[in-house]
Amino acid sequence: MYNIYEELNKITEYIEKHMLEKITIKELAHLVGLNENTLKSIFSCLTGITINEYIRLRRLSLSVTDILNGESLNSFSSKQ
Repeated sequence: MYNIYEELNKITEYIEKHMLEKITIKELAHLVGLNENTLKSIFSCLTGITINEYIRLRRLSLSVTDILNGESLNSFSSKQ
């Protein structure tokens, strides 16, 4: 039986592990065995935001954490 919440968890774990790399909808869709349009629809329906928004917000959160921990903006931009 297909559990969409388990698949959503796989996606978010993948994003966390590959945060500083380029992440495509195509690779996320392949990860969970869905086509890109279906994945985008399901993700936004379950989370209320698009996958790209989620990735952007997670990266922003990571950069804020780095800044609060004393890292400079230059150190974050060199991670990208």
